[in-house]
Amino acid sequence: HFAGTPVRARPTSVHMAAADEAAVTVCGLMSGTSADGIDVAFVKITTPPDPTTAPTLRLLRFAEVPWSASDRELILGLMDPAARISLRELGRADVRLGTAFATACTTVRDGLPLDLVASHGQTVHHDPEGRSTTQIGQPAVIAAITGVTTVADFRVADMARGGQGAPLTSTFDSLLLRPRRGVRALQNIGGIGNVTFVAAASGVADDSGGEEPVAFDTGPGNCMIDLAANAIDPTLACDLGGQLAASGTVHSELLDALLAHPYFLRKPPKTTGREEFSVALFAEWQGLAQKFGCSSVDLVATVTEATAQSIVRAYLLAPAALTTKLTEVVVSGGGSKNPQLMARLRFAICAEFGDKVSVRGHAEVLSEMVEPGALPHGLEVDDAKEAMVFCLLGWLALQGRSGSVPSCTGANAPAVLGTISPGENYEALQLKRTS
Repeated sequence: HFAGTPVRARPTSVHMAAADEAAVTVCGLMSGTSADGIDVAFVKITTPPDPTTAPTLRLLRFAEVPWSASDRELILGLMDPAARISLRELGRADVRLGTAFATACTTVRDGLPLDLVASHGQTVHHDPEGRSTTQIGQPAVIAAITGVTTVADFRVADMARGGQGAPLTSTFDSLLLRPRRGVRALQNIGGIGNVTFVAAASGVADDSGGEEPVAFDTGPGNCMIDLAANAIDPTLACDLGGQLAASGTVHSELLDALLAHPYFLRKPPKTTGREEFSVALFAEWQGLAQKFGCSSVDLVATVTEATAQSIVRAYLLAPAALTTKLTEVVVSGGGSKNPQLMARLRFAICAEFGDKVSVRGHAEVLSEMVEPGALPHGLEVDDAKEAMVFCLLGWLALQGRSGSVPSCTGANAPAVLGTISPGENYEALQLKRTS
């Protein structure tokens, strides 16, 4: 629910809004834990006449802007929990990445109307136990360069209320992607994996709906697989097409050792990051692989298997009211493009839940939200999802409405997420919002 005003979630089918309803165009900016680039999404968000219903989203344009080699090296260095970073270095990185986010926005915009920028920034530190999180990419810099009011720092308000500050995709999923029956698991496999369980709206004929959504990080997504591939060939940022994993053999003793990591046993709500699934941890895994006599490709295969199994094991930690009614798993993120990982995930899901649970991609679910020509060749709408999430969260902040789902983040109360850095259009934006 939004703070103050409950909002009815809509089923998966999202229809075009009437032309006379108020609309704003939002640019969502996102760089994830893989730090491979900036996702830039331009989304038209239309407010329906009935404020208790969810808004309508239409993706107008999307692009992925790669980080330069030097920027990526900087980001990964800042993420390293063993790194010693001065405040001066952190402050300069904040401005440098803010400039990069702004440049990505203006480059992709190319004449599109724009009312609001919603920037997740780049996470370099996330510590739920300490109720502390740091995303850099200074929003005041973005607002100054683009001239457009910018919302950022989305996670801190939830953490201030005892939440994990994640997964924030749960807001998008619970408002816009509820199934018509049963329970849907929306699994994102980025650097870190996260899942949102959403049930059909209450009152469906088979009594399968009405449960509160639940979301949490399942554990590593691509991050440990990427490190295993990079250990074989330093020019590889990932296991392209899952080819390395497919050429190796899963080692059962090593697999058991990897799955014994304490994070996989913690009950949700929970979040994790590269602080926990780090380069140092991977070095430990390499040592175990050598002890067991595993080859380098066997390590990639075993880490891939561990990633798939950890996702399914995480599902078993969710409330039984949701998992017993699970009908489908919808997968997004870079991991969905790894055929070997997807094959192992399908196998693990079938082994645990049987063939009653289908597995498919986000593109099928999100396709109705896409304007013709919005996606460049080679990209799908599920690539744009996380940036679209922050478009929605920025819009909610502008409306003064909650962007958090406490049943997913573990917060003790809903919260308006984000801080606003006014741009040149701030006064006009306020007038537009209230008109």
